[in-house]
Amino acid sequence: MSWICPRCETENNGNCEVCGYRNDTQVNKHEYNELKSKLSTLKKNLKTKDLEIGRLESILKNKNSKGFSVAFPWIVSVILGLIIISYYDNFNQYKEEANQVPELNGKINNLETKLNQSNLEVRSLQNIISRVNSKINNIVFHTGLDYRNSNSSSFDKDWRLFFTTYESINLKKLYVCAKENGKIRVLLYDMNENLISQSNEFTLNRGKNHWYALDVNIPISKGSYFLTFEGNTSLKYDSNNLKYPYIIDNIIKITGSDSKLNKNKTSYYQYFYNWEFSLKTD
Repeated sequence: MSWICPRCETENNGNCEVCGYRNDTQVNKHEYNELKSKLSTLKKNLKTKDLEIGRLESILKNKNSKGFSVAFPWIVSVILGLIIISYYDNFNQYKEEANQVPELNGKINNLETKLNQSNLEVRSLQNIISRVNSKINNIVFHTGLDYRNSNSSSFDKDWRLFFTTYESINLKKLYVCAKENGKIRVLLYDMNENLISQSNEFTLNRGKNHWYALDVNIPISKGSYFLTFEGNTSLKYDSNNLKYPYIIDNIIKITGSDSKLNKNKTSYYQYFYNWEFSLKTD
């Protein structure tokens, strides 16, 4: 059975060899969970190294301070002894402590070596964490109604598409179809109707089956929200063959549409098809 890639529209067998899109969300989710576990371990190791560096710096500070306090009184005593040709009762004590200076310097050098090594290990861990974060950000998930399954000729505006995220995501791309030529901007609101974020402005041309891929690039934290748009055109919506909720377990759930808050009608699907997103690592 042939399959059309929603990203580059190439016909293939379900795992696109042209743009790399994979049609198996479970594979993406498994890869994400593995990388997330690795990232957690790396961050724990990094925290351990940070604590070790703090301990070494504290010891090093004390050693440097002691080395100076040992050497300085002895030097002063020697100078005073040469000037007044007199020995104090504690001169031998200072001399004995002064003889410890080379040993202390050796310990300080060892600590500095360990500190430098720890800093190198921390930088290495930070580089690994950066690479893991990059891999996680490149795992792409897809959800929402597939525009290829839309047979609607209905358009409107001012409605809302409700959803909940259980992980922080980067909403990368949405597909829309416009009734008239015009410009729109995608808007993200929380459930208190506070505007959270908005996309750049997009110019659309009319067409019943002229679909536009909008690179919205909106970061979304865990929580419940709705998407809508502002502009001087109307967008397509569907009311047939809907399969709410559109869900990826433990990540995201699209629950319904309506023109009023908290009324998730499952008899309509508004505007935004073929969601493409990645998961944030913070």
